[in-house]
Amino acid sequence: MPVNNLYATCRERFLVSSQITLNSHLTEFKDHDLVKTRRDTEGQDCLYIPIPNEVLENIIKDTSQ
Repeated sequence: MPVNNLYATCRERFLVSSQITLNSHLTEFKDHDLVKTRRDTEGQDCLYIPIPNEVLENIIKDTSQ
């Protein structure tokens, strides 16, 4: 997910109040290898969670119950 899209989504859901807050959280997540960055085909930085999709799906399923 591109960082600007993440910021917009987080603002809509009232998870962050500013880009600075989001950057602070992302830095912490990157420091602990919970989130990684790579460039997409258009050269834009995108974030991803470096665990298999099946694990992510199970986490979402477990937390939504």
